Amino acid sequence: MKHSPSGNPGGSEFLQELWRDRAELEHGEMNENERAVRVYIDIKKAAKENLQLSKILKIVEDAALNYMRLILRLNRAKLELDQNMIEKYDEHRRLGHNRLIDDVNMLSREFKKAGLDNSWRNDVGLSREAVGDWARQVAQFLEKMEGGENSDAEGV
Repeated sequence: MKHSPSGNPGGSEFLQELWRDRAELEHGEMNENERAVRVYIDIKKAAKENLQLSKILKIVEDAALNYMRLILRLNRAKLELDQNMIEKYDEHRRLGHNRLIDDVNMLSREFKKAGLDNSWRNDVGLSREAVGDWARQVAQFLEKMEGGENSDAEGV
C-alpha cells in the first residue's frame, strides 16, 4: 500500500493507485491471476482492522492452501494410474472444496455483519469452479509470500 508523503494512506498517490486498480478490474486489463490476487488483497486490507474477520480470513487462506495441496495429490495419483487412490483423493479434494466454499461464504457473511462491503464475494465467483480457480490463484500467491518474494500485499 502506498502512503502519502505524510505517511497517511489517502494521499493522491494512494487514490490514483486505487482508481487505476479499479479501472483495470472494470475494463478487464488484468489477467485472471492478477484479478484473483487483487480481490484477495482488497479483502485482506478490509479485514485488517477487525480481529474476527482476520481470523476467518486466515481460515480461508488455510482452506485455499489445503485445497491446492489436495489437487496436487490427486494429480499425482492420476499419473500413477491408481484408480483406488484417485477415487480416495478425489473425495478428499471434493470435501476440501466444500470446506473452502463454506469458509468463503462465512467470511462474506461476517463482512456484512461488520457493516463492510462484501461485494468481493461476486468477484470471487459464485460457482464451484470459480471459487476453486480463485483459491488456486490465492494459494499460489500465498506460497510465493511465504517464500519471501516481494508482492503487492507488503504491509497489508
